[in-house]
Amino acid sequence: MNKETLRVFVLFGNSASSIRYLSQHDPNFGLKYEIVGALTDNVVASAIKFFCEINNHCEIFPHRGLMISGRKKYYKKIKIIIDSYKPDLIICSGWMWIIAEPLLSSYAGKIINVHPADLSIVSEEGIPKYRGKNAVEKAILSGERELRSTIHYVSKEVDCGKIICLSPHIFHVQLNKTPSWHQEQMKLICDGPAMRFALEKLTSKVPQNS
Repeated sequence: MNKETLRVFVLFGNSASSIRYLSQHDPNFGLKYEIVGALTDNVVASAIKFFCEINNHCEIFPHRGLMISGRKKYYKKIKIIIDSYKPDLIICSGWMWIIAEPLLSSYAGKIINVHPADLSIVSEEGIPKYRGKNAVEKAILSGERELRSTIHYVSKEVDCGKIICLSPHIFHVQLNKTPSWHQEQMKLICDGPAMRFALEKLTSKVPQNS
């Protein structure tokens, strides 16, 4: 009985640190799942070389200054690129643009994101407190002393999709350090391990071939 390998496509902004972590620390990398392709909007992204070195295609597709009014057009073109790779799952690793139609509905329940905050902490209105940009800074300024990353499904509402898992490790706030320093440290301590845990859960659901 051999498990079918999950085909993964990556959207990334610069370093794709969580994917780099998987390549170095997850024995299931390339076995239970494989990176079949990647795309960045950043022509100088440091991870472009990484994806080429692991013998995967890396698409470079700048947003060319498109504003919200042009987001649908941008994602329509991205969807065409991604479709050609026939992925089972799309991972956002440092992808800074809000996922929009038609990609969002075409891959509903198949797009996941790593977020550098605990999205299980909610406001009185029942929505995650530390959504969007500067999440680490928001958490620290709100008095949080323990930080965790979250892997969640991407939904129309930013950072409100179903949580897959939290990072297994907690990163304790150091008051003499900046939010950006904390976020950088979390890439290795929280983001990567959380992504590994999430993929363990997701690949366990992949049907087996006889």
